[in-house]
Amino acid sequence: AGAEDFRADTNGYEILTDPTAFEAVQQRIESKQIPCEVAEVAQLPLTTVPVVDAELAKQVNTLIELLDDHDDVKVVHHNAELPAMD
Repeated sequence: AGAEDFRADTNGYEILTDPTAFEAVQQRIESKQIPCEVAEVAQLPLTTVPVVDAELAKQVNTLIELLDDHDDVKVVHHNAELPAMD
């Protein structure tokens, strides 16, 4: 149905496809009566940057949260690989 990649983890599945095939893939999943928690087109980075310094990671995370909380911002995309925050 147009899926390019499929990933499974403990939280569920992630299906990657070209944005032009998104609707067809979503309809195919729905036709199989597979429940879907989230279906969205998202910007994925081609390369990522690991942020290993804890203080810098905290600052980057704070910036992302501030941008996301702004009324005029719908979605924040970034290419930072952030460690799990406590």
